[in-house]
Amino acid sequence: MTQRVRSMSERVKPYNDHPMDQAELAARSDAAPAQAPQQKKFRVRSPGSRLEFDFRQRRLYIASTIIFGVTVLMVLMQLLLGGARSWSVMVVAGLCLAAGIAGRIAHARRKPRLGWWLLDGLLIGAITWNVVFHGGIDAPAIVQYVVLVAVAMRVLGARAAMIAAAACLVALGVAAWAHTTGLVPESGLAQLAWKHALTGAITVALLAELMWYASRQDSLQGEASERLEDFARASGGWFWESDAGGRLFWVSEAAPLSLRVSREWFIGKTLWELDDAAGSTSRTLQETVRKGEPIRAFQVLRRDGDGQERRFELSGLPALTSSGEVQGYRGVALARVPAAEPPPA
Repeated sequence: MTQRVRSMSERVKPYNDHPMDQAELAARSDAAPAQAPQQKKFRVRSPGSRLEFDFRQRRLYIASTIIFGVTVLMVLMQLLLGGARSWSVMVVAGLCLAAGIAGRIAHARRKPRLGWWLLDGLLIGAITWNVVFHGGIDAPAIVQYVVLVAVAMRVLGARAAMIAAAACLVALGVAAWAHTTGLVPESGLAQLAWKHALTGAITVALLAELMWYASRQDSLQGEASERLEDFARASGGWFWESDAGGRLFWVSEAAPLSLRVSREWFIGKTLWELDDAAGSTSRTLQETVRKGEPIRAFQVLRRDGDGQERRFELSGLPALTSSGEVQGYRGVALARVPAAEPPPA
């Protein structure tokens, strides 16, 4: 056992007997200074962009499902009713089916913006094909173009809507040029009433879904505002909103009830004008607003319409623009009961 340990110790050379000289090691350490460990950078994502992503994902899933289902249903109805089965009609159906499938694939890959671009582009192509081969530019086609531009504005924003509108104008120009030059022969389908049935049903379904979602969001926001008002009333407080100079332009419904005054009484007053004491608290509050800093628990004393003293605690946060500038304040005023005086000894 001792011989094995001795042989193992002979195999391991000590650090001082390393082939590289100690002076050379010191020179290398001086030539290459130690680098400070790099700090990991964290990417902060704003909740606004996350909410927009979720909104586009949900709407893309529903829209692509609607497009695919409506297309299959209309094709089956056409086959059962013995409608026209020309190749141009099948192209329109194929473009609509491709729009639904592309939307579902983009949703599965979590690329909603790309999915909406593909969906809008394929639908514009289907409508344009109808215009070129099935009767020229008419009122239903114009309405469908307008609906697609409105959908793009609602989901993707104003810039995307402008691009979609430009694409629609180009498509209309190409269609008008094709009919003027006689490049496309007149089709017998031009006189049929159902020539816009498929694309029209899809655009109406998209618009109806977005309108339903908008009404749903309005009702949810109304319920949320009612809950916030209930919380404020339960705490004896109220909400307020001011411009960058601290001048009030909106107060909640509980504010007039708290001070026994009308709602118009608040409009135009600064936050520090609510303090009857007009002391150091008012000056500090004014300086805080001037610097654009958050308002933290400023005690305000005010006589209500009945002459009774009311104490409030004002708190608020600055509302910032996209460039980071303060455009106003939003906050809450909570009722505070003065502390009871200690009994005499």
